[in-house]
Amino acid sequence: YLKFNVNIVKTDYICCMTAIHILIDDRPSPAGDNTRELIPEHGFSLYFEHLGKKWLLDTGATSQFIKNANTLGIDLSEADHLVLSHVHYDHTGGLKSFFEINGRATVYLSRTVKGNAYYSFKNGEKRFIGMDENLLNEYSGRFRLLDDNNFWINEQVGILCHIPTPYPCPKGNRILSSEKEGTAVADDFSHEIAMVMKTSAGLAIFSSCTHKGLLNTLAAACDFAGSSNVMAFIGGTHLIDGPYETYEELAETAALLQEHYPIMHLYIGHCTGENALKTLSLLLPGKITAFYTGASLELPV
Repeated sequence: YLKFNVNIVKTDYICCMTAIHILIDDRPSPAGDNTRELIPEHGFSLYFEHLGKKWLLDTGATSQFIKNANTLGIDLSEADHLVLSHVHYDHTGGLKSFFEINGRATVYLSRTVKGNAYYSFKNGEKRFIGMDENLLNEYSGRFRLLDDNNFWINEQVGILCHIPTPYPCPKGNRILSSEKEGTAVADDFSHEIAMVMKTSAGLAIFSSCTHKGLLNTLAAACDFAGSSNVMAFIGGTHLIDGPYETYEELAETAALLQEHYPIMHLYIGHCTGENALKTLSLLLPGKITAFYTGASLELPV
């Protein structure tokens, strides 16, 4: 049983459900939705409760994700785990505000971010897009800095730190760089991590931006979990609008998704462009749902 606001996929599963809440996203709530009072921004944050613990994935670009959570009746001061998918500001910008209200959560972040600065060259202009590295020192006791090793936090929720790239990565990565001691290189996104959840209906994969690519992230998650039975992908795809992926390339991706993950539903937003969203929806009918600020879905435990 998989529910995305309305029933999209039904099976004979009768089980407990985990509610997933999109605290912030680029897209506003649609007209008529009862979450219209929530404010969107270019950023991403997601919250859920599972096995008695409260989980947060990313903190958006500002403190707005906390305000939206309060509106939804979610108290982030009680969060137990915060996973930072990567170091870009639209996923870490609200981190200091989170620390100011939460004194308990373990914060998971790739160790590779230390000493690196991250930039975008969109429109030919160099712009810093990293997190405030001072927070690593100010709140050093709160971080668990991760190496290139996947691991399970508990029996059902794992962190994916190692994502090989046999398939092409999104072309939008080309305008992104990292810089250490004055030397700039193309960002290889070694700082990107994802989450894997085992459910009674299959795997659920959470990947906020998926700079390593949908196919690569899914393959790595399946290898880690020892199963190719993926029932849901939740996150962004970094298939952004512009002179990047062609229709033919998106079609090839869609065909491989259908071949390797036939029951998977993709619940996508944030850095997914309108072109990719429309094209994938056409090529994978009934398997794509665009999320927005305030959207919710339910996954079986």
